[in-house]
Amino acid sequence: MVVYPPLEAAFAVELAGSTTLGRQDFAGIRVADPKLSREHMTLRPSPTLTEWEVEDLGSRNGTWIAGRRVSRSVVSDNTVIRVGDTVLVLEIAETSLHPSASATATRSLRSLELDPLVAAASSDLRPVLLLGPTGAGKTHLAEQIARATLPGRPFVAVNCAAIAPSLVDSELFGHAAGAFTGARTARPGLIESAHGGTLFLDEIGTLSVEVQAKLLTCIESGRVRPVGSTAERDVIVRTVAATNLELDAAIAAGTFRDDLRYRLAGHVVELAPLSERAVDIVALATTFLGAHDHRVFSADALEALVRFPWPGNVRELMNAAAAILVAPGRRVDVADLPAPQRLGASAVVDDTEPRARNAARPSRAKLVQLLTECEGNISELARRLETHRTQVHRWCRYAGLEPSDYRR
Repeated sequence: MVVYPPLEAAFAVELAGSTTLGRQDFAGIRVADPKLSREHMTLRPSPTLTEWEVEDLGSRNGTWIAGRRVSRSVVSDNTVIRVGDTVLVLEIAETSLHPSASATATRSLRSLELDPLVAAASSDLRPVLLLGPTGAGKTHLAEQIARATLPGRPFVAVNCAAIAPSLVDSELFGHAAGAFTGARTARPGLIESAHGGTLFLDEIGTLSVEVQAKLLTCIESGRVRPVGSTAERDVIVRTVAATNLELDAAIAAGTFRDDLRYRLAGHVVELAPLSERAVDIVALATTFLGAHDHRVFSADALEALVRFPWPGNVRELMNAAAAILVAPGRRVDVADLPAPQRLGASAVVDDTEPRARNAARPSRAKLVQLLTECEGNISELARRLETHRTQVHRWCRYAGLEPSDYRR
Protein backbone atom coordinates (compact mmCIF):
# COMPACT_ATOMS: atom_id res chain seq x y z
CA MET A 1 0.00 0.00 0.00
CA VAL A 2 1.51 3.30 -1.12
CA VAL A 3 0.02 6.44 0.43
CA TYR A 4 0.99 9.91 -0.67
CA PRO A 5 -1.43 12.70 0.30
CA PRO A 6 -4.17 13.20 -0.62
CA LEU A 7 -5.54 9.80 0.34
CA GLU A 8 -7.34 9.47 -2.98
CA ALA A 9 -3.87 9.02 -4.52
CA ALA A 10 -3.22 5.91 -2.42
CA PHE A 11 -2.89 2.63 -4.29
CA ALA A 12 -1.87 -0.98 -3.79
CA VAL A 13 0.91 -2.64 -5.75
CA GLU A 14 1.43 -6.37 -6.02
CA LEU A 15 5.15 -7.12 -5.86
CA ALA A 16 6.49 -10.21 -7.58
CA GLY A 17 10.21 -9.42 -7.37
CA SER A 18 12.77 -6.71 -6.76
CA THR A 19 11.15 -3.29 -7.18
CA THR A 20 12.50 0.27 -7.10
CA LEU A 21 10.55 3.17 -5.66
CA GLY A 22 11.24 6.78 -6.63
CA ARG A 23 10.18 9.83 -8.63
CA GLN A 24 11.53 8.75 -12.00
CA ASP A 25 9.14 7.60 -14.71
CA PHE A 26 10.62 4.12 -15.06
CA ALA A 27 10.59 3.29 -11.34
CA GLY A 28 8.65 0.15 -10.47
CA ILE A 29 6.67 2.22 -7.99
CA ARG A 30 6.54 5.87 -9.07
CA VAL A 31 5.31 8.46 -6.56
CA ALA A 32 5.17 12.18 -7.33
CA ASP A 33 6.54 13.10 -3.90
CA PRO A 34 9.09 15.95 -4.26
CA LYS A 35 10.88 14.72 -1.15
CA LEU A 36 11.76 11.42 -2.84
CA SER A 37 14.95 10.87 -4.80
CA ARG A 38 14.67 9.74 -8.40
CA GLU A 39 15.72 6.27 -7.23
CA HIS A 40 14.97 6.26 -3.54
CA MET A 41 14.82 2.65 -2.31
CA THR A 42 14.38 -0.96 -3.39
CA LEU A 43 12.31 -3.85 -2.05
CA ARG A 44 13.58 -7.41 -2.59
CA PRO A 45 11.76 -10.59 -1.53
CA SER A 46 13.31 -13.44 0.40
CA PRO A 47 13.27 -16.85 -1.35
CA THR A 48 10.19 -17.84 0.69
CA LEU A 49 8.46 -14.44 0.28
CA THR A 50 7.98 -14.34 4.07
CA GLU A 51 10.35 -11.40 4.49
CA TRP A 52 11.52 -8.49 2.32
CA GLU A 53 14.77 -6.57 2.23
CA VAL A 54 14.55 -2.79 2.19
CA GLU A 55 17.60 -0.91 0.86
CA ASP A 56 17.97 2.85 0.70
CA LEU A 57 19.72 3.94 -2.52
CA GLY A 58 21.62 6.88 -1.02
CA SER A 59 18.55 9.11 -0.91
CA ARG A 60 18.79 12.63 0.50
CA ASN A 61 15.84 12.36 2.91
CA GLY A 62 16.36 8.74 3.88
CA THR A 63 14.27 5.63 4.44
CA TRP A 64 12.71 5.31 7.88
CA ILE A 65 11.33 2.30 9.77
CA ALA A 66 9.83 2.73 13.25
CA GLY A 67 11.41 6.14 13.69
CA ARG A 68 14.91 4.96 12.72
CA ARG A 69 16.76 5.83 9.51
CA VAL A 70 18.02 2.67 7.83
CA SER A 71 20.33 1.93 4.94
CA ARG A 72 19.28 -1.71 4.76
CA SER A 73 16.79 -3.71 6.80
CA VAL A 74 14.86 -6.98 6.65
CA VAL A 75 11.15 -6.49 7.28
CA SER A 76 8.13 -8.76 7.55
CA ASP A 77 4.36 -8.57 7.45
CA ASN A 78 2.58 -5.37 8.52
CA THR A 79 5.71 -3.20 8.37
CA VAL A 80 5.35 0.59 7.99
CA ILE A 81 8.06 2.34 5.93
CA ARG A 82 8.36 6.14 5.64
CA VAL A 83 10.05 7.82 2.67
CA GLY A 84 9.66 11.58 2.28
CA ASP A 85 5.97 12.42 2.69
CA THR A 86 5.01 8.94 1.53
CA VAL A 87 3.96 6.08 3.80
CA LEU A 88 4.34 2.48 2.66
CA VAL A 89 2.59 -0.45 4.33
CA LEU A 90 3.88 -3.93 3.50
CA GLU A 91 1.34 -6.71 3.71
CA ILE A 92 2.44 -10.22 2.79
CA ALA A 93 -0.73 -11.64 1.25
CA GLU A 94 -1.66 -15.27 1.60
CA THR A 95 -3.15 -15.27 -1.90
CA SER A 96 -2.46 -13.16 -4.95
CA LEU A 97 -4.58 -10.05 -5.43
CA HIS A 98 -4.62 -10.86 -9.12
CA PRO A 99 -3.86 -14.56 -9.73
CA SER A 100 -3.51 -13.99 -13.46
CA ALA A 101 -1.03 -11.13 -13.12
CA SER A 102 2.46 -11.97 -14.28
CA ALA A 103 4.28 -9.02 -12.75
CA THR A 104 2.83 -5.93 -11.10
CA ALA A 105 -0.83 -5.10 -10.72
CA THR A 106 -2.56 -2.21 -9.00
CA ARG A 107 -6.01 -1.54 -7.70
CA SER A 108 -7.63 1.49 -6.14
CA LEU A 109 -7.73 2.00 -2.40
CA ARG A 110 -11.52 2.11 -2.48
CA SER A 111 -11.69 -1.56 -3.51
CA LEU A 112 -9.36 -2.91 -0.84
CA GLU A 113 -11.99 -3.48 1.82
CA LEU A 114 -13.19 -6.71 0.20
CA ASP A 115 -10.21 -8.98 0.84
CA PRO A 116 -9.82 -12.44 -0.74
CA LEU A 117 -11.51 -14.24 2.19
CA VAL A 118 -14.51 -11.94 2.10
CA ALA A 119 -14.62 -12.21 -1.69
CA ALA A 120 -14.78 -15.99 -1.30
CA ALA A 121 -17.60 -15.62 1.24
CA SER A 122 -19.43 -13.49 -1.33
CA SER A 123 -19.14 -16.10 -4.07
CA ASP A 124 -22.19 -18.12 -3.01
CA LEU A 125 -24.99 -18.16 -0.44
CA ARG A 126 -23.54 -20.56 2.10
CA PRO A 127 -23.66 -19.38 5.75
CA VAL A 128 -20.73 -17.26 6.93
CA LEU A 129 -19.09 -17.31 10.36
CA LEU A 130 -17.04 -14.24 11.26
CA LEU A 131 -14.54 -14.66 14.09
CA GLY A 132 -12.44 -11.99 15.75
CA PRO A 133 -12.07 -9.63 18.69
CA THR A 134 -14.70 -7.10 19.68
CA GLY A 135 -14.73 -4.07 17.43
CA ALA A 136 -12.66 -5.71 14.67
CA GLY A 137 -15.17 -4.76 11.96
CA LYS A 138 -17.37 -7.86 11.74
CA THR A 139 -20.54 -5.82 11.18
CA HIS A 140 -18.84 -3.85 8.41
CA LEU A 141 -17.82 -7.08 6.66
CA ALA A 142 -21.28 -8.59 7.09
CA GLU A 143 -22.77 -5.57 5.30
CA GLN A 144 -20.22 -5.91 2.49
CA ILE A 145 -21.01 -9.60 2.03
CA ALA A 146 -24.74 -8.85 1.97
CA ARG A 147 -24.30 -6.10 -0.64
CA ALA A 148 -22.12 -8.35 -2.79
CA THR A 149 -24.43 -11.38 -2.75
CA LEU A 150 -27.97 -10.10 -2.21
CA PRO A 151 -27.99 -6.41 -3.22
CA GLY A 152 -31.26 -4.62 -2.61
CA ARG A 153 -32.55 -7.42 -0.40
CA PRO A 154 -33.28 -7.07 3.34
CA PHE A 155 -30.28 -6.90 5.68
CA VAL A 156 -31.39 -7.49 9.27
CA ALA A 157 -28.70 -7.09 11.93
CA VAL A 158 -29.41 -8.67 15.31
CA ASN A 159 -27.22 -7.87 18.30
CA CYS A 160 -27.89 -11.03 20.28
CA ALA A 161 -26.11 -9.64 23.35
CA ALA A 162 -28.52 -6.67 23.52
CA ILE A 163 -31.72 -8.73 23.72
CA ALA A 164 -33.04 -9.52 27.20
CA PRO A 165 -33.06 -13.31 27.77
CA SER A 166 -36.82 -13.27 28.44
CA LEU A 167 -37.47 -11.65 25.04
CA VAL A 168 -35.07 -13.61 22.82
CA ASP A 169 -37.64 -16.11 21.52
CA SER A 170 -40.18 -13.41 20.69
CA GLU A 171 -37.60 -11.12 19.08
CA LEU A 172 -36.07 -13.81 16.89
CA PHE A 173 -39.06 -15.99 16.01
CA GLY A 174 -41.98 -13.57 16.46
CA HIS A 175 -45.15 -14.22 18.41
CA ALA A 176 -48.84 -14.85 17.90
CA ALA A 177 -51.55 -12.61 19.32
CA GLY A 178 -52.15 -13.46 22.97
CA ALA A 179 -48.95 -15.50 23.25
CA PHE A 180 -48.09 -13.65 26.46
CA THR A 181 -49.20 -10.66 28.46
CA GLY A 182 -49.03 -7.56 26.28
CA ALA A 183 -48.97 -9.46 22.97
CA ARG A 184 -52.16 -7.90 21.63
CA THR A 185 -51.32 -8.51 17.99
CA ALA A 186 -49.16 -10.98 16.10
CA ARG A 187 -45.70 -9.78 15.17
CA PRO A 188 -43.10 -11.35 12.87
CA GLY A 189 -39.66 -11.96 14.35
CA LEU A 190 -36.35 -10.67 13.12
CA ILE A 191 -35.63 -13.91 11.27
CA GLU A 192 -38.84 -13.62 9.25
CA SER A 193 -38.13 -9.92 8.63
CA ALA A 194 -34.93 -10.98 6.82
CA HIS A 195 -36.84 -13.30 4.43
CA GLY A 196 -35.20 -13.22 1.01
CA GLY A 197 -32.13 -11.42 2.32
CA THR A 198 -29.36 -11.61 4.89
CA LEU A 199 -29.73 -12.26 8.61
CA PHE A 200 -26.71 -11.04 10.59
CA LEU A 201 -26.47 -12.59 14.05
CA ASP A 202 -23.86 -10.56 15.92
CA GLU A 203 -22.45 -11.91 19.22
CA ILE A 204 -24.25 -15.20 18.60
CA GLY A 205 -22.23 -16.78 21.40
CA THR A 206 -24.35 -14.93 23.99
CA LEU A 207 -27.49 -16.94 23.12
CA SER A 208 -28.41 -19.74 25.53
CA VAL A 209 -27.93 -23.29 24.32
CA GLU A 210 -31.73 -23.71 24.33
CA VAL A 211 -32.18 -20.80 21.92
CA GLN A 212 -29.24 -22.07 19.88
CA ALA A 213 -31.10 -25.38 19.42
CA LYS A 214 -34.21 -23.57 18.16
CA LEU A 215 -32.13 -21.42 15.86
CA LEU A 216 -30.40 -24.48 14.43
CA THR A 217 -33.76 -26.12 13.71
CA CYS A 218 -35.02 -22.95 12.03
CA ILE A 219 -31.95 -22.61 9.81
CA GLU A 220 -31.89 -26.27 8.79
CA SER A 221 -35.63 -26.55 8.08
CA GLY A 222 -36.11 -23.13 6.55
CA ARG A 223 -39.21 -22.70 8.69
CA VAL A 224 -39.97 -20.53 11.71
CA ARG A 225 -42.68 -21.01 14.34
CA PRO A 226 -43.68 -17.87 16.29
CA VAL A 227 -44.11 -18.07 20.05
CA GLY A 228 -47.65 -19.14 20.92
CA SER A 229 -48.41 -20.48 17.44
CA THR A 230 -48.70 -24.04 16.12
CA ALA A 231 -48.27 -22.96 12.49
CA GLU A 232 -44.88 -22.70 10.84
CA ARG A 233 -43.88 -20.24 8.13
CA ASP A 234 -41.37 -20.65 5.36
CA VAL A 235 -38.38 -18.36 5.64
CA ILE A 236 -35.37 -18.19 3.34
CA VAL A 237 -32.38 -16.26 4.65
CA ARG A 238 -28.64 -16.20 4.14
CA THR A 239 -27.11 -16.26 7.63
CA VAL A 240 -23.97 -14.41 8.64
CA ALA A 241 -23.01 -14.96 12.28
CA ALA A 242 -20.26 -13.31 14.31
CA THR A 243 -18.63 -13.93 17.67
CA ASN A 244 -15.54 -12.94 19.62
CA LEU A 245 -15.53 -16.27 21.48
CA GLU A 246 -12.91 -18.96 21.15
CA LEU A 247 -15.49 -21.47 19.92
CA ASP A 248 -13.43 -24.58 20.71
CA ALA A 249 -13.29 -23.49 24.35
CA ALA A 250 -16.98 -22.53 24.42
CA ILE A 251 -17.99 -25.88 22.95
CA ALA A 252 -15.81 -27.72 25.48
CA ALA A 253 -17.46 -25.71 28.28
CA GLY A 254 -20.94 -26.59 26.99
CA THR A 255 -21.96 -22.98 26.27
CA PHE A 256 -22.01 -23.28 22.48
CA ARG A 257 -23.44 -26.09 20.39
CA ASP A 258 -20.98 -27.91 18.16
CA ASP A 259 -23.68 -28.73 15.58
CA LEU A 260 -24.65 -25.05 15.30
CA ARG A 261 -21.02 -24.07 14.74
CA TYR A 262 -20.72 -26.51 11.85
CA ARG A 263 -24.06 -25.38 10.41
CA LEU A 264 -22.96 -21.73 10.42
CA ALA A 265 -19.44 -22.33 9.13
CA GLY A 266 -20.07 -22.57 5.39
CA HIS A 267 -17.38 -19.92 5.08
CA VAL A 268 -15.17 -18.92 8.01
CA VAL A 269 -13.54 -15.48 8.01
CA GLU A 270 -11.20 -14.88 10.94
CA LEU A 271 -10.30 -11.24 11.55
CA ALA A 272 -7.08 -10.30 13.25
CA PRO A 273 -6.96 -7.27 15.57
CA LEU A 274 -6.81 -3.98 13.67
CA SER A 275 -3.21 -3.42 14.85
CA GLU A 276 -2.20 -6.41 12.68
CA ARG A 277 -4.06 -5.04 9.62
CA ALA A 278 -2.13 -1.89 8.78
CA VAL A 279 -3.52 -1.75 5.24
CA ASP A 280 -7.06 -1.82 6.66
CA ILE A 281 -6.23 1.14 8.92
CA VAL A 282 -5.41 3.17 5.81
CA ALA A 283 -8.46 1.93 3.91
CA LEU A 284 -10.83 2.59 6.80
CA ALA A 285 -9.33 6.02 7.47
CA THR A 286 -10.13 6.79 3.84
CA THR A 287 -13.69 5.51 4.24
CA PHE A 288 -14.36 7.47 7.42
CA LEU A 289 -12.48 10.67 6.60
CA GLY A 290 -11.76 10.84 2.88
CA ALA A 291 -15.47 11.10 2.15
CA HIS A 292 -15.74 14.23 4.31
CA ASP A 293 -14.46 17.35 2.57
CA HIS A 294 -11.62 15.32 1.00
CA ARG A 295 -9.42 15.54 4.09
CA VAL A 296 -5.68 15.28 3.48
CA PHE A 297 -3.40 13.55 6.00
CA SER A 298 0.14 14.63 6.59
CA ALA A 299 2.58 11.72 6.43
CA ASP A 300 3.28 12.15 10.16
CA ALA A 301 -0.42 11.87 11.02
CA LEU A 302 -0.99 8.88 8.79
CA GLU A 303 2.05 7.08 10.19
CA ALA A 304 0.79 7.80 13.71
CA LEU A 305 -2.55 6.19 12.86
CA VAL A 306 -0.91 3.13 11.35
CA ARG A 307 1.50 2.64 14.25
CA PHE A 308 -1.12 3.11 16.99
CA PRO A 309 -2.08 -0.28 18.57
CA TRP A 310 -5.89 0.30 18.38
CA PRO A 311 -6.98 -1.82 21.38
CA GLY A 312 -10.60 -0.94 20.54
CA ASN A 313 -10.11 -2.03 16.92
CA VAL A 314 -12.37 -0.57 14.19
CA ARG A 315 -14.79 0.90 16.72
CA GLU A 316 -11.99 2.95 18.24
CA LEU A 317 -10.87 4.10 14.78
CA MET A 318 -14.40 5.30 14.03
CA ASN A 319 -14.44 7.29 17.27
CA ALA A 320 -11.06 8.81 16.42
CA ALA A 321 -12.33 9.73 12.95
CA ALA A 322 -15.33 11.52 14.46
CA ALA A 323 -12.99 13.53 16.71
CA ILE A 324 -10.69 14.40 13.79
CA LEU A 325 -13.61 15.74 11.73
CA VAL A 326 -14.13 18.65 14.13
CA ALA A 327 -10.62 19.96 13.39
CA PRO A 328 -10.61 23.00 11.09
CA GLY A 329 -9.15 22.91 7.61
CA ARG A 330 -8.63 20.07 5.16
CA ARG A 331 -5.16 19.01 6.27
CA VAL A 332 -5.00 16.58 9.19
CA ASP A 333 -1.75 16.76 11.15
CA VAL A 334 -0.57 15.01 14.30
CA ALA A 335 -1.90 17.86 16.45
CA ASP A 336 -5.40 17.20 15.05
CA LEU A 337 -5.42 13.57 16.23
CA PRO A 338 -7.03 12.59 19.53
CA ALA A 339 -4.47 12.45 22.36
CA PRO A 340 -4.09 8.62 22.45
CA GLN A 341 -3.39 8.39 18.70
CA ARG A 342 -0.71 11.09 18.87
CA LEU A 343 1.47 8.58 20.72
CA GLY A 344 1.96 6.68 17.47
CA ALA A 345 3.94 9.62 16.13
CA SER A 346 6.17 10.15 19.16
CA ALA A 347 7.44 6.62 19.71
CA VAL A 348 10.97 5.97 18.41
CA VAL A 349 12.19 2.40 18.28
CA ASP A 350 15.89 1.59 18.02
CA ASP A 351 15.30 -1.90 16.69
CA THR A 352 15.13 -2.24 12.91
CA GLU A 353 12.02 -4.39 13.30
CA PRO A 354 9.03 -2.05 13.24
CA ARG A 355 6.88 -4.05 15.64
CA ALA A 356 7.70 -6.38 18.52
CA ARG A 357 5.53 -9.14 17.08
CA ASN A 358 7.76 -9.30 13.98
CA ALA A 359 10.85 -9.94 16.10
CA ALA A 360 8.91 -12.54 18.09
CA ARG A 361 8.07 -14.66 15.05
CA PRO A 362 9.20 -18.18 16.03
CA SER A 363 11.38 -20.43 13.93
CA ARG A 364 9.90 -23.44 12.16
CA ALA A 365 11.53 -25.76 14.73
CA LYS A 366 9.95 -23.76 17.56
CA LEU A 367 6.54 -23.91 15.88
CA VAL A 368 6.86 -27.68 15.50
CA GLN A 369 7.75 -27.97 19.19
CA LEU A 370 4.81 -25.81 20.30
CA LEU A 371 2.34 -27.52 17.96
CA THR A 372 3.39 -30.84 19.43
CA GLU A 373 3.07 -29.60 23.01
CA CYS A 374 -0.30 -27.96 22.32
CA GLU A 375 -1.50 -30.94 20.24
CA GLY A 376 -2.38 -28.60 17.36
CA ASN A 377 -4.58 -26.33 19.52
CA ILE A 378 -4.15 -22.92 17.88
CA SER A 379 -5.86 -21.06 20.71
CA GLU A 380 -3.42 -22.44 23.27
CA LEU A 381 -0.45 -21.82 20.96
CA ALA A 382 -1.57 -18.19 20.45
CA ARG A 383 -1.76 -17.70 24.22
CA ARG A 384 1.76 -19.04 24.67
CA LEU A 385 3.13 -16.75 21.96
CA GLU A 386 1.05 -13.80 23.22
CA THR A 387 -0.45 -13.11 19.82
CA HIS A 388 -3.68 -13.64 17.89
CA ARG A 389 -4.88 -16.93 16.36
CA THR A 390 -4.76 -15.39 12.88
CA GLN A 391 -1.08 -14.56 13.28
CA VAL A 392 -0.34 -18.15 14.37
CA HIS A 393 -2.19 -19.51 11.32
CA ARG A 394 -0.14 -17.18 9.12
CA TRP A 395 3.15 -18.31 10.67
CA CYS A 396 2.16 -21.97 10.22
CA ARG A 397 1.35 -21.40 6.56
CA TYR A 398 4.69 -19.67 6.02
CA ALA A 399 6.45 -22.63 7.66
CA GLY A 400 4.45 -25.21 5.67
CA LEU A 401 2.88 -26.66 8.81
CA GLU A 402 -0.67 -27.94 9.22
CA PRO A 403 -1.93 -27.74 12.87
CA SER A 404 -4.41 -30.58 12.37
CA ASP A 405 -1.46 -32.96 11.80
CA TYR A 406 -0.52 -32.50 15.47
CA ARG A 407 -3.94 -33.23 16.97
CA ARG A 408 -4.40 -36.47 18.86
